[in-house]
Amino acid sequence: ERTRINHLEQQEQQLQKRIARNQEEEQALSAVQLHREITELQQREALSDQASSEAKQQVVQAGGQIAQIRGQIQQQQEALHKVRDELQTLNGRLASLQALQQVAKGEDDEVLNGWLAAQGLQDAQRLLENIVVDAHWQRAVEVFLGQHLQAVMVQQMDPYTDDIEALQQADARLFESVGQEVVVNPHSLAAVVQAPPGLLTLLNTVFRVDALPEALQRRTDLQAGESLITPQGIVVGRSWLQGSRVDAVESGVLAREQEIRELVQRQAALTPKVEALQETLQAAREALQQAENQRDLAQQQQDAVARQQTQAHGCILQSTQGRAACEISAAKT
Repeated sequence: ERTRINHLEQQEQQLQKRIARNQEEEQALSAVQLHREITELQQREALSDQASSEAKQQVVQAGGQIAQIRGQIQQQQEALHKVRDELQTLNGRLASLQALQQVAKGEDDEVLNGWLAAQGLQDAQRLLENIVVDAHWQRAVEVFLGQHLQAVMVQQMDPYTDDIEALQQADARLFESVGQEVVVNPHSLAAVVQAPPGLLTLLNTVFRVDALPEALQRRTDLQAGESLITPQGIVVGRSWLQGSRVDAVESGVLAREQEIRELVQRQAALTPKVEALQETLQAAREALQQAENQRDLAQQQQDAVARQQTQAHGCILQSTQGRAACEISAAKT
């Protein structure tokens, strides 16, 4: 009986040793698994830190790009506003000048307009549209030519002279646009005028003087058909003198015509400039929208990574405290 008891005691001791050994092995395996889980979590945390840094950088870059584009948009808006204001002012000035010029050209004369339409000349240019005069001598040319500045430009006058009575009733004036080349006298009124040859021939016998006393002194040297003129428009012949009264409508007609030409040219330059600025501004606004969308996406990515970091850090704490490992849900980036 004692032998049997000893045998049982030995078996129990062996069993206790085996249980203890199994517990030690289980603890060792748990430690290895725990270490493995912590290492994996730390790696995930490191990747999250890198992703967070990249997301923050993208947000900062997007913000800088947005600020730059907004600055460009402001500059473009200011440039567009400036050009539009200039164009609006120009259009107003041009409309006012053209209205005055229409009166000066007699374009409001119904009888004349009827005759011109009957002759097919309703779109013909006037003489004043075909001459350019030095600013200092514009008044002199206006005085000397008077209402002839309203003359309608034609190739030949002969085809329009069949009905003289109708021509007279319309008070029509014609001026041929063709003619022989003229050798311009440098002292004549023609020297300060760019005009058709026929007009240069007429002005080539009118000599410029600075003032009336000089004209009176030189008038005895004039040949037949010649005259002298001052910048104010006083005309002096060998034995006659003409004052410089000009109709209020005709006064400054050449200066207005020159300004109209310049305004039309400027208008032609500004109109496509406005269109180009509008297109550039629209493109900048689209770029701004795209940059803001990219910033919002980067911000969403940054927020998702931050949540992932928080979760990973919590899991590491749980694991190091001996609690069951938790799983980290992958954040969409």
